[in-house]
Amino acid sequence: MESLDDYFRSEKLDSENTLQCVKCLKYNQAQIYYKVKTLPRILIIHLKRFDDNGKKLNYDVDCPV
Repeated sequence: MESLDDYFRSEKLDSENTLQCVKCLKYNQAQIYYKVKTLPRILIIHLKRFDDNGKKLNYDVDCPV
């Protein structure tokens, strides 16, 4: 599923999107990603159907069972 690949893809944070270090309190570039370590018995995924500009995406999403 392309949507899930996009969700779990790493993202580089720089310039305006930096993270503050909890130790030195400086703002630094970072790379963030989401990861599922273990799967639960029931997994619920909420797909955000908006693009980066807040415009709603109007296309069907196929979800294989």
